[in-house]
Amino acid sequence: MYEYVRVDNRTDPPTETVLSRTCFPPEAAPPVTPPPPPPPTLAEITAIAQEAIPVPAVTLNPRIDGLTGLETWLWHDGPTEVSATASVRGYAVTATMTAGRFYWDMDGAGLDPRNQLVEAARPGSEAQPAATHLYELKGDYQVLTQVVWDGAWTFTGPGGAIASGTLPTIRATGSRAYHVAEATAVLVD
Repeated sequence: MYEYVRVDNRTDPPTETVLSRTCFPPEAAPPVTPPPPPPPTLAEITAIAQEAIPVPAVTLNPRIDGLTGLETWLWHDGPTEVSATASVRGYAVTATMTAGRFYWDMDGAGLDPRNQLVEAARPGSEAQPAATHLYELKGDYQVLTQVVWDGAWTFTGPGGAIASGTLPTIRATGSRAYHVAEATAVLVD
């Protein structure tokens, strides 16, 4: 006996409805075509994108030690576009991301918008920094940098299935220790 069944994957768990039943002798049975595998989920596609995004390096000048009263220059020294491809259950998935916003937390308080963050809409360079920060107190600081990535995805798969969409925002964070010294002028007669 063969059943023609409709599966509704929109419910959890999926529901099955028997549409018809037919009895065939084994030699006359119609060929059974398996259904295509389920397409990749947004969570799976996002994981592919996250693996391709590098941890950003904290790039600043002065490079080794900062100095109170002297501007510290900040920039992003990494890729601003990343693409990743993978195969998920026979579907060819491509995720493309673009770095759109850059943040620096100069005292390690955390990359929370409520904290005093340095922000830039462009990556900048060592010659033309994206942002600057002025340390007023000497000490040892933990500098955090965060690159915010936006992107899109597409996939093609069994039976010519094609789909596309937008990725959720992905944030990549890096950190490093940074010592800030204080120099004082001494007047000599």
